[in-house]
Amino acid sequence: MCLQINGGDMGNALKMIKLREVINRTGLSRSSVYRKMDEKTFPMSVQLGYKAVGWVEGEVSQWIEDRIAERDLQVVESLESTTR
Repeated sequence: MCLQINGGDMGNALKMIKLREVINRTGLSRSSVYRKMDEKTFPMSVQLGYKAVGWVEGEVSQWIEDRIAERDLQVVESLESTTR
């Protein structure tokens, strides 16, 4: 489920995604999402209501892109070290 919220001065809308979508996009389990939030290594959730939270879609997407960039950097460093 996605919720769309006006972005205020940003001129475009920010999309909030619920836990199920976060799990689907990241491949993490529910407990891993919350553990990584506690470790400050995953985007924090945003309170949407009394018992409802969501994540900013762009922050979750950036987290995924950062993991890919880390992987790619490790591959490049590994290749460079084997050619020296």
